[in-house]
Formats: sequence, C-alpha cells, structure tokens
Amino acid sequence: MSIFDFNDYRKFVLKLIHEQPKRGRGMRSELARIMKCKTSYVTRILDGNAELSLEQAFELRDFLNLSEDEIQYFLLLVMHGRAGTEALKKNLKKQIVETQHRMLQMKRHTDIPADVLTQEQQFKYFSSWEYSMVHLLLTIPAFQTLEAIYQKIKLPKPRIRAVLDYLEKNGFAKKEQDGRYKIGPQRIFLPADALMISTHHTHWRLHAIQACQNRFEEDFHYSSVISVSKNDYLRIKQTMVKAVEECKKIIKDSPSEIPCGFHLDVYEVN
Repeated sequence: MSIFDFNDYRKFVLKLIHEQPKRGRGMRSELARIMKCKTSYVTRILDGNAELSLEQAFELRDFLNLSEDEIQYFLLLVMHGRAGTEALKKNLKKQIVETQHRMLQMKRHTDIPADVLTQEQQFKYFSSWEYSMVHLLLTIPAFQTLEAIYQKIKLPKPRIRAVLDYLEKNGFAKKEQDGRYKIGPQRIFLPADALMISTHHTHWRLHAIQACQNRFEEDFHYSSVISVSKNDYLRIKQTMVKAVEECKKIIKDSPSEIPCGFHLDVYEVN
C-alpha cells in the first residue's frame, strides 16, 4: 500500500489500521497518545467530524512509518482537508495530483534494471519486431531451433539465421553444442524515455491489430473511448500500473510454453 494512491489522509490511516492484526485494535489509543488527545477525538477525525492539525500530522510520521517524501505528501493531504476556501482547495488538489504523477514516474524509473541496452543495441534490436519475436521464442523449449522458429513465424530462414547471429553476438542468446539456441544472460529493458520506445510499441500494436482481425475466441481485446475527471484518470492509470506489476509477478514464475502479446494502454486523447 502506498500513501500516494490516496487523495484523503483519513482513508490512508483507516486502511493502514484495518490491515493490521486484529484489524488494528488499540491503534486509535496509540494515535491519541502520540497526538496528545483523547481517543474519542481520534475517532471524530477518522469519521470526518474533525481535522488533524499539521503539528499532529507531523508527529505521526514515525508511527505511520513514512519516508520524507511520504510525510510531505501526508501534510499536503492534511492541508487540503483543512483548507477553508474553494480556491485554496483547488490549488492544493492540483499539487496532490502533480505529486502523484511525479511519484508514479519516479517509481517507473526506479524499477529500471542496471543492464539497460546501449543506444546502438536499442536501434538494432527494436528496429524490427523480428528480433524480439525470435528472442521470445527462445524462452520456449519447443522453438529453440531455426526450423521450429521458421515453422512458427514463416520468416525466410536466412533472415532468421541473421537474427539469431545478432542475438548470440550481443549475449541475448547462446548456441548449445546440439545446435539449439537458448536465452542468453543479457536482459532486455527499454526505458520509457528511450528513442526507440514508440517504434517498439508500434510494432507490437500492429500485431495486436492483426490479432483482433483473427477473432480467436481465446484472445481478449478491449478498446474504449471514455471521458473522466482528471483525478479518476490518475486512479485508472494507477490501477493499470498495479495490474501490470501483478502480471509481471505471474510472468516471472510462469513456465515458458506459448508466446503471447501483452499490451495495455491508458492515455489522454489529444
């Protein structure tokens, strides 16, 4: 649970309490002790009938186990709750949304592995869908030979051989003594701000379009055009990021048996 997923400090504190053993029994008394007030006043705050002071909110930083960035955001939520005019609430709301966007971007950059491709590797590898497709197939035992790859994607064999040579040369694949190719030690990661990111997305969305036209019952495609508030747009984006993170956990431990397309989009239409 991240505090940056919340727009209301009460909901964050209540969620934190309910996730504790015995649904947080005794935590309200502890909050009252730290805030130097009665437990009944803590209940009034959490019920929405009173507001935390900034001083009380700051005293809770250690108890809530908040980092420096998180306590600053928590204080921002408290200021928004205490704001006495609509103009001030609107200004603070804007700061809240901007902070959420910034922290979401920071998380994405923090998750970048150390072995990001060089620019030369990026331009070559992502210049065509063929490289990532052949590379993907090598994770599946049934497709670790040139002939098996050819039967799967029907590229000319000289082209498949050239792709395999490139993958092997750059550590993305390794050739076994029996002539089979297996996945290499070098991992593939393309940062969100990489020059080739749009090319990569385009290649595989074109494949997704083709898959839509095939209309296989086992496939799943969803497209919609919607209008939502700016706040709900962020909530949708956060939900999708979490869904991707959960899927990546499943993918990490899943045996390689079939190649799949995995695409997810949410964006403002301009």
